[in-house]
Amino acid sequence: MNGSPTERLALAHLTKGRLTGYEGVSSGPSRGIFQRHGGWDMLPGLRVAGRAGAGMSLIRRAPGLGRRAGRDGFRCNLRCTATMFGMKPFYGFCRFACQGFSVAYLRTRSIGLRNVPADGGALLVSNHQSFLDPVVVGIHIRREVQFMARDTLFSHPLFGWLIKAVNAFPVRRNTADLGAIKEAMRRLKQGHLLLMFPEGTRTPDGRVQPLLPGMFAIAKKAGVPIVPVLIDGVFKAWPRQQLLPVPGDVIVEYGRPILPAEFKELSPEQMTETVRDRLIAMQARWHRLQPHRRLQWYRPDRSRDAESAS
Repeated sequence: MNGSPTERLALAHLTKGRLTGYEGVSSGPSRGIFQRHGGWDMLPGLRVAGRAGAGMSLIRRAPGLGRRAGRDGFRCNLRCTATMFGMKPFYGFCRFACQGFSVAYLRTRSIGLRNVPADGGALLVSNHQSFLDPVVVGIHIRREVQFMARDTLFSHPLFGWLIKAVNAFPVRRNTADLGAIKEAMRRLKQGHLLLMFPEGTRTPDGRVQPLLPGMFAIAKKAGVPIVPVLIDGVFKAWPRQQLLPVPGDVIVEYGRPILPAEFKELSPEQMTETVRDRLIAMQARWHRLQPHRRLQWYRPDRSRDAESAS
């Protein structure tokens, strides 16, 4: 059988007979796998009924089959979908659940996903508007994302276990945490996507705050591209002083990556200013085009200046 090891494993799961007699809905890599290996018709009774959102594969039990078969097939399908995207099953499940909440409640949309490398290490650098930021950035990417989170979040046993299970690792704020720096370097060199919030804390007013230069030194030493990521709209849905989020209109824009050759001669401080200018310009463009996003500090002349400077 041709195909990558991941494809062969996924196909092996689905040809064990547990999906026989099901109607299937699939999109993304899963559709391509079965087209290359004989099509959906090679599994008796399995038919493509249309496309599913967010690249997930969904199945429903065909009439006349028992409930046990439906449960087994659904578990197999979710496991295989996560495997095809190179994700751990639990990470894939959490991603799927958070997508539903984010799209339905926060009306989250993503722009520029093509700018996220399909493989290899990269540093995703985002502004920080709320506790939901890691969720809204990670759920759109068809790769597992690694997260650096402040150490106090790991103090609660259950929540600490949960964020570790979705690839978070602790960092002590306001100190030179050598252990966290080494862990970040290790994960980048292993080819992972690493998400960081170099503002260090949530914004008090929705603006992009000054960035800490240490995180850019990590990218320079690891030799990986930097992808600026703008989050806008979460601040209105869940500002710092508010207890719980309200429905929102959230945009996540993945900007053009800055390649290692472009910042080879720059200092971490210069890299910091370059990325911050990009984020400010991205935010200014959205506020200019969609007036309902504007906050009290918005000024049209400053918006144009920020866009032209970038």
